Amino acid sequence: MSFKVNDKGVFVSDAGVALRDKDLPMLRWGDGFSITFVLPAGVVSADDSFCLAVDVDRFLGNGLCALSETATIDAANNTVSFEGIATNTQKFLNAVNGKAGCVEGQMQLVRYVGGDIAERQTLLDDRCMLKGLVYVNGATVYILDPNAAYTKEQVDAIFATAVVFQFSEDGEEWHDEQTDADVFLRFKNPAVETAVWSDSIRFQRSDIVLLVERAETAATKAETAQGKAETAQGKAEAARDAAVTAKNAAAAANTSATQKAVETAGNAALAVSAKNAAANSAATANQKATIATNAANAATGSAVAADAAKTAAQNATSAANGAVATVNGAKTQVTADKNAVAEMKGEVQTMKQAVVEAETIAVNAKNAAVTAASTATQKATQATNAANAAANSQAAASQAANNAQIAYEYISNNTQMLDITVNADDELILSQYGTTTITFDISEDGDLLFETI
Repeated sequence: MSFKVNDKGVFVSDAGVALRDKDLPMLRWGDGFSITFVLPAGVVSADDSFCLAVDVDRFLGNGLCALSETATIDAANNTVSFEGIATNTQKFLNAVNGKAGCVEGQMQLVRYVGGDIAERQTLLDDRCMLKGLVYVNGATVYILDPNAAYTKEQVDAIFATAVVFQFSEDGEEWHDEQTDADVFLRFKNPAVETAVWSDSIRFQRSDIVLLVERAETAATKAETAQGKAETAQGKAEAARDAAVTAKNAAAAANTSATQKAVETAGNAALAVSAKNAAANSAATANQKATIATNAANAATGSAVAADAAKTAAQNATSAANGAVATVNGAKTQVTADKNAVAEMKGEVQTMKQAVVEAETIAVNAKNAAVTAASTATQKATQATNAANAAANSQAAASQAANNAQIAYEYISNNTQMLDITVNADDELILSQYGTTTITFDISEDGDLLFETI
């Protein structure tokens, strides 16, 4: 092969154009390589010496891919030739072995003027191509044993096979079925004939036990909550029954008081006043009952309905007991007053009892309404019961007013009329026909105390 080199040390064509990769010198590993360089005129002298080197990394100290220091010089034609350059070096093999195409190398031609190594000139420094061989003498063809390698299907089957586990309490004795006492495990792939068991692995059994205990605790809490709910339901039903009983007792007490008011009504003016007071109390009770009803509706969803019902029942029972006590107290007061003025005329005794009973009814109605409203704002069920009590009180008050009206009509038709006045000392003065005069003092509790006739 003959290659032209210009004065810049580059391979060129006859037209002086730099060569492309496919036109550059190519060396094959193991083949003897020969090349002739056509140099610029006047460069070559017969007494010169030349050196040709080929490498891939320009790294001094780790050898070359090829080297030749024996050249044939033709000064007349300006050529330098190298024959039989050895290419079977280890560095060359390392560069091209396993490469399907060419590997780029560097080729360098050096001139020693007059053979003196101190007079060194680089005439060529350009690329070349290196390539490996497909076959060399003594190469062996390897025939693969089909049993020596797995196919893709076999590999996929191995990975698709589930591993098997064994368990142990101490890491020494192994069994296939896991027990609660086990704390070690090992595994292997049964699809591989030569597979062996893995090293023992300790697992945290306490975590599993903790999860089970948590589940059991949650189930126990659910059962306890269900029991509490059933107990609360029972308490609510008992409270409801107690409230109904208290409600009935209060209604009976109010009925008894109303009857006494009818029996003892004796004064028209006081009866009218009692009617008006009862009407006002009824209106107030109606308003408070409406507020109580709204509060009851707002508190319907309370989570503590059972306890509220229990408290409401207790309060209702207390209210009923209070009502009974009030009636008994009124009866005692009436009896005491009756004994004190036994010598008074029957009309005066009847009038006093009517006043006391009417006032007691009005006070009881007012207190029942206030108690119902206050209790309703705190407890839902209590508020509902209070609302019912207030409604009953309203009915009782209306009945009392009607009874007072009857008394008024009765007295109006009676020929023996009483004149009622209040003097400057806030004493109640009763007189009949302007002749008989009875004086009562009004206590701080609203009771009439007999003074003089």
